[in-house]
Amino acid sequence: MDTGLGDVANPSMRESIVDALTTDGDLCKHALHPYSCGFKQDPSNSNLLSKKVRAPDGTSKTVQIRLIDATLSTHAEADFLESFSNDVVFYLGHSRNGGGPDFNPPRLLANGDRDYAWYRRNQPGFHAIETTLANSKDHPKLMALLSCDSGKHFAEKLHQLAPETGLIVSEAEVEFLEQEHSLIGAIDGLLGAKCHDDFVKDFQFVDLSTGKDPAGILQLIGFF
Repeated sequence: MDTGLGDVANPSMRESIVDALTTDGDLCKHALHPYSCGFKQDPSNSNLLSKKVRAPDGTSKTVQIRLIDATLSTHAEADFLESFSNDVVFYLGHSRNGGGPDFNPPRLLANGDRDYAWYRRNQPGFHAIETTLANSKDHPKLMALLSCDSGKHFAEKLHQLAPETGLIVSEAEVEFLEQEHSLIGAIDGLLGAKCHDDFVKDFQFVDLSTGKDPAGILQLIGFF
């Protein structure tokens, strides 16, 4: 399970994710998402977290999460694309109006605005995904693109490229903290082996401006 953090990531966001995943003991047992915590950080690789879980068939499995952080690595995009051979891939970052996913600082116009016309025209992030999926037999079972309007920008084309891959996509703007909450909730639903409705409920988030649950902002396509 790999988590790609685009250029929206910052040290506090990364630390918050790691803190949530590594919460242990009673705090984990009574957490809102108890299946997503209890991970241990590898002492020799701070990007790698793992824990033992009981699979539905009763066997013990080791689940690993690898963090790919564009603020700490010059090869984050390559690592993200390489992760498509894993079971689950998450992306937290910008859609770049169809030009993402993006692991680089934004391309700017002379006036300092983001050059969205260039992103729409060239689509560098998505073309890299297209090439990777087309040249690989192994596709993730689930890909969550938690960036703004990712459903409109990417869902149809991704489904054509990898119809067997389930998708979590957004139908509106998604704040960075909301992306983080959805990540933790989705991991909880996966490791808790939850049914469709409970899984979808887990990765939804509370609208920070209203405090209400914006049902339908994140959509699950396939997977079940």
